[in-house]
Amino acid sequence: MECLLKVDNEDYIITNFEFRLEAFPWNKKLWEFYINYLKKINSKSILYVYSRYCRFFIDDIIAKEKYSNEIERIEKDLKINVTKWWIDIILMESNKEKAYKIFEEILSSKTPKSKKLLKFAQKFLKEKKTQKFTNLIQSAKRYITKDADSETSKDVLSNPAFENEILTFNFDGNVFFSIPTIDSIVQPFNTIGNFNTYMFQQFSFPKTICNYIFDNTNYIFRQKLFLTCKYFVVRYQTPICCNIVIKSSSNPIFYEQSIAIPESSITAVKNFYVGNTLDAWITENSLTVSNLCSIVFQFDLKYLKLHTQKLTQKEFEFLTAPGNIKSVYLVSVSIIDSNGKGATLEDIMKRFPKASRIRLFTSTEYSNETAQNLLTQKRNTKIEYFEFYSFALNVESFCQFIQENMAPQSQILVMLENVEEEYLQVFKSSIENMIKIWEPQNEKPVIDVLAED
Repeated sequence: MECLLKVDNEDYIITNFEFRLEAFPWNKKLWEFYINYLKKINSKSILYVYSRYCRFFIDDIIAKEKYSNEIERIEKDLKINVTKWWIDIILMESNKEKAYKIFEEILSSKTPKSKKLLKFAQKFLKEKKTQKFTNLIQSAKRYITKDADSETSKDVLSNPAFENEILTFNFDGNVFFSIPTIDSIVQPFNTIGNFNTYMFQQFSFPKTICNYIFDNTNYIFRQKLFLTCKYFVVRYQTPICCNIVIKSSSNPIFYEQSIAIPESSITAVKNFYVGNTLDAWITENSLTVSNLCSIVFQFDLKYLKLHTQKLTQKEFEFLTAPGNIKSVYLVSVSIIDSNGKGATLEDIMKRFPKASRIRLFTSTEYSNETAQNLLTQKRNTKIEYFEFYSFALNVESFCQFIQENMAPQSQILVMLENVEEEYLQVFKSSIENMIKIWEPQNEKPVIDVLAED
């Protein structure tokens, strides 16, 4: 920092401080260093910085007092309009009585007043309709001057280039804020959206934290952020669709944030963030969902229903991430890994740790450790309804899995494939014995076992 201050260019130093604060906003020493520098060069930019600091460190009462003192000093020494700073510090004050006291001091002073300040005072003090404040406002009107409504001092942070940033993106699709210049404009870029009524929003924390919040939220919270500011809508061009139903008819049907769409039109949801439901039950193309996975930005499903689809292991993982599915219904769905091997029952089950209703009418690869692997998987939710195909399972491990993971009065349908009659009898007998000693008896599951040749 000391080396930086040796540079004989105030704008350069301030720009570097701003850059560092965006990366390290929690560093109070950095803020203090910056504020002291601005005070040393007697720049009104100190008010911009104090305003942001006080909103970032809201419990720093001493900083608020220093902010107020600086407003008074700047107004007295530089003879400039400080209306917006007085309004800022009053709105920042959570203690109403203290805010009234600040207003009393401002109105009592014999410094020039702006019409904007008095208009704000009349509106703010509506609740405090006392003769004292009425007299103060009337008295303050004598000090209204034209100069008080104009800015006579400029510096780097009050430069329009910092206040009127325009939202742009480059040819890679990366959105950013660029600073327009008088002589030239950074190329190449295109302006996004209609910004005739655009006002840049100064967040109380840097864009890096904005990005972190947005990247680590679900589609419900993202929608709330979209509603707060244009910045999020344009910065993250991933429209939210709460439900997608793939159907055979030719015309798409829209309802609020849901869509029923024909297979031939799935490109319409390119780069969408799909939450809640995906229903691909009536399809003609077995690669429809596979194609959908290649164009959708992200899935965060709670309900999944697929029929006669072919997926790779990576596509299936992408489809089922981040693991919030509550109900799944798969019929004749093929899931193949990079080696051409089909998914095992445990591979499929580990993608649904929160599912309470699981129906897997899909042939799976057999593993001697399938039942044991199911037993070791961590589940966040008890299973209420469970249907699946399987080959011969380890009976003891499977019974233990049922005891640990099934909800009270749950229903289970096991469809065993290619098992011998002797194994089938042992399997059924073990299930019956488990049910007989189930405690409490009124919570025992209903289990049906079918065998297919």
